[in-house]
Amino acid sequence: MSMAERILTMDDASLVRLRDNARRLEASPGRQQNEAAALVPLIEAELAERESKKPVKKVSKATLASQAAKAAKAAKLAAAIEANAEAREAAAEAREAAAG
Repeated sequence: MSMAERILTMDDASLVRLRDNARRLEASPGRQQNEAAALVPLIEAELAERESKKPVKKVSKATLASQAAKAAKAAKLAAAIEANAEAREAAAEAREAAAG
């Protein structure tokens, strides 16, 4: 059984490991480099095919609300950090003007 045929029988985790190893071998010189270069597209195509067949995950309203609240909190924190930086910059400019 060739590696291309074995790809179809492997579970997802094994397939991901094989892809990672093939990518590593692609980057190193040697006879395995060509084999790895030929396998990577086959592996990635099989992984993409499997991913496309998986059902779409449904996200609950509670999860969406939680994510929105976290995003709002992060935006508020970012705005506060930016305002603090601007205040420090203004204070530094005022000190320079007073000293100069």
